[in-house]
Amino acid sequence: MAKQIMSSSNLLFFFLALLIITLSTIPNFASASLEEANALLKWKASLEIPKNSLLSSWIPLPLNSSAFGVNKLSGPIPVELRNLKSLTDLAVNENQLNGSIPSSLGNLTSLNLLYLYQNQLSGPIPVELGNMKSLTHLEVGINQLNGSIPSSLEKLSNLLWLNLIENRLSGPIPSEVGKLKSLTHLYVSRNQLSGCIPSSFGELGKLKSLIDFKVNNNQINGSIPPEFGNLTQLQRLDLSSNHLVGEIPKEFGKMKSVLYLYLAGNQLSGVIPLELGFCELLEVLDLSKNRLNGSIPTSIGQWEHIHYLNLSNNKLSEKIPSEIGKLVHLTDLDLSQNFLTKEIPAEVQSLQSLQKLDFSHNRLSGSIPDAFVNLPRGIDINLSFNKLSGPVPLSANFVNVSIESNLNLCGNITRLKLCPSQIMKKKNDLFHHKLILVITLPLIGAVLLGVFMYGLIAYQQQKNKSPQKTSDEESGDYFSITCFDGKVVYAEILKATNDFDEAYCIGTGGYGTVYKAELQPDNVVAVKKLHSSSENVDHNGFLNEVRALTNIRHRNIVKLYGYCSHVRHSFLIYEYLEKGSLGSILRSDVLAKELDWLKRAHISDFGTSKLLKLDSSNWTAIAGTYGYIAPELAYTMVANEKCDVYSFGVVAVEVIMGKHPGDLITSFPTLSAADYLVPANVGDSRIPPPSSQVEKQVRLVLSLSRACLTSNPHERPTMQQVSNLLMKDQL
Repeated sequence: MAKQIMSSSNLLFFFLALLIITLSTIPNFASASLEEANALLKWKASLEIPKNSLLSSWIPLPLNSSAFGVNKLSGPIPVELRNLKSLTDLAVNENQLNGSIPSSLGNLTSLNLLYLYQNQLSGPIPVELGNMKSLTHLEVGINQLNGSIPSSLEKLSNLLWLNLIENRLSGPIPSEVGKLKSLTHLYVSRNQLSGCIPSSFGELGKLKSLIDFKVNNNQINGSIPPEFGNLTQLQRLDLSSNHLVGEIPKEFGKMKSVLYLYLAGNQLSGVIPLELGFCELLEVLDLSKNRLNGSIPTSIGQWEHIHYLNLSNNKLSEKIPSEIGKLVHLTDLDLSQNFLTKEIPAEVQSLQSLQKLDFSHNRLSGSIPDAFVNLPRGIDINLSFNKLSGPVPLSANFVNVSIESNLNLCGNITRLKLCPSQIMKKKNDLFHHKLILVITLPLIGAVLLGVFMYGLIAYQQQKNKSPQKTSDEESGDYFSITCFDGKVVYAEILKATNDFDEAYCIGTGGYGTVYKAELQPDNVVAVKKLHSSSENVDHNGFLNEVRALTNIRHRNIVKLYGYCSHVRHSFLIYEYLEKGSLGSILRSDVLAKELDWLKRAHISDFGTSKLLKLDSSNWTAIAGTYGYIAPELAYTMVANEKCDVYSFGVVAVEVIMGKHPGDLITSFPTLSAADYLVPANVGDSRIPPPSSQVEKQVRLVLSLSRACLTSNPHERPTMQQVSNLLMKDQL
């Protein structure tokens, strides 16, 4: 075997297609060897050969060997290859070959490997391929082949690997495939196959060596044969995205070697069999999008190696078993869209590897366990649309928590009502304050009198400056609006949001709830309804600031149209953007790939947060988003430019990592250059390593981010300095 690899300025990699021909040197076979050499030269003449290809140097070689490497081949596969009787390996995968697979390839009885995958081949799979008795690997996936899978493949008794994925094959899976005793890998996914999994796959018991079986994304129907339990060597079984019905066979518990089991996207019913817990090596289980009912079996506690468990979109009921706390390697747990009831088990705190937990859209009740504060920081937690009650645990772990539509939750959070104990504490504090006032009043009477006189004078001056109140204000219907007719827009927004109904809510922030309002078919706006604590502002001063902000024009700032105040509601009107937050996009593999320089991020609430007089004693009322605000705000409560610089550093690292940096924020400024300047240490693992030029730019951004995240605000650069450095290097 010989390998040749060539490179050019236009191609990063060249495909290596290797043909191995073992020819005898005995004179009696000289004519046969010459015939094979001529067949190769004829194939060369029929191909469109790229410039500088090694193929252009082909000449008749000595009769005892012939090997070559080629790249980007196009054209049909010639029938002359049938003359290569000594050929053992034919690998022309990942080229641009077209036409059909010649039936004459069936004459290559010495062939062991046939790699034709990832070309542009069409037509049916020739039945003559069943004549290649020595074949061990047949890979024709990722082409445009059609027709049915030929039953003649049963004659390939030495076949180990059969790959037919991503074609247009139709019809049933031939029962004869179940007779390939040597088969270890069977891939027929992403075709148009239909019918049942053949009953002769009851002879799957003969497939003792089968390790990997993928038939996902087809149109297979019927039930799952219980004989799958005989496949004791099977490590992966993927039957997802088909039309399978019936129950999950309890015989699955016999598959002691299975690591990955995918049954999602079918119409399976019944309960999750208790015997499934016997698959103790299981690492991934996806049963989502079926019709499974009953309870989650307690035997799941035996899956000590599992790291992905998805039972969402079923009809599972009863409580979440406490045994779930034994799955200590879980990174992704999704039980959403079911009918689960009772309390969340405190044992969830043992899942210290979790990155995502979704219990939303169930009927869970009781309180959120205090043990949730022991979960890792920065994980995505979704508990929305349940019947949870009681206080929300106060913890930094709840940065990315969603708790919408749990009406009985309470806590010291802006969008929730206060808990009874917190109300009582406030009353006690008020009593103590009054007592202190009574005791100290004689000592500070003179001071209070002076303050009173000063206030009286200031009030009189303010009264003289205030405009005459309108009849609307005096009657309790006060309107003030910028850029719109207040009364008309107020009525239209109430109508468009059904009086701020929860169904139109698209988000909740630190000082307001955002609703989508469609005023006209082509006029959609975002309406931020201010919380009561945000409405105690200087009205005239606030309106003057809003008028100034409505005149701002910048492509990266969400447009503020105006402000409306009424005795019932006060709200800001913004331009509507529908793509969500940067954090949610980065967490999605699909949406993250769409980010580019043409799809710029937009800043919302620009200039308005500082205008709202929030309760400075309430930590949850700080204007900003947890995980992005500067640490000094915890004790100074004063926002300035250096707070924005810190937030910029967090966002920059988040974009590079593809997720919120979490605990890395506090340690990032102290990392050595060998750690933080290497993109591979902190970069997004979902994308390939950057080129040298891109890596240089990433290093610059990481260096700037490190400076922005310094704990001492005086040591942080200004945004002007950051901008100049970025523009200088032309990122």
